[in-house]
Amino acid sequence: LLFFPFRYDDFSAMKPIAELEPEVNQTVVATIWEVEARKTRTGRALVTAMLADDTGTISVSWFNQEYLLKSLHQGDPIVISGKPTPFNGRLTFNSPEWEPYDSELLHTGRIVPVYRSTEGLYRRTLRRIMHDAVDRFADLLEEYLPEQMRREAQLVDIVTAIRQIHFPDSKIEAAKARKRLAFDEFLMIQLGMLQRKRAWQQSQQGMAMPSGEEVTM
Repeated sequence: LLFFPFRYDDFSAMKPIAELEPEVNQTVVATIWEVEARKTRTGRALVTAMLADDTGTISVSWFNQEYLLKSLHQGDPIVISGKPTPFNGRLTFNSPEWEPYDSELLHTGRIVPVYRSTEGLYRRTLRRIMHDAVDRFADLLEEYLPEQMRREAQLVDIVTAIRQIHFPDSKIEAAKARKRLAFDEFLMIQLGMLQRKRAWQQSQQGMAMPSGEEVTM
């Protein structure tokens, strides 16, 4: 739960194909018209798909991901998120994030967390693991800040902070989560320093001064 994303991709802007803008993160809900795999001149595997909605069509391509043929089927609704780029006078998506339309949107259509890569785990796999961990365990966290302190500092509770730092509903909610977790971090640093200071003070022994005798410097 404390393995936080280092940034977010904002895929929350959903648009029809005809209104897509180049080089801007956007999301499209469309239907797969056709999908195929072939080799490029350099020998790289290339999967291409043609998507359509009520406003137009757009092509999508993925390099070195032939396994996608098992998941992409003609006639299926799909959600695509990424930055469309101009090619031969038209926009196209190159290696975008995607999900089936009937699934809970985790990689598309929302503010998507991006975690630092871990050896042996793709970011999509890691994102699923984190989503499962948050769903299963975030509610078990116990709040340790007094309610009055949270109210005075305008902080959300710890469960909300953990949920929103991983999968925020909006940029505002992500900012609230960061504020709470940053407060906690600085509080722990302060408490740690006070604890060390108290331990040092208790370890010091004063010099006993004899009573009734004259002390000279």
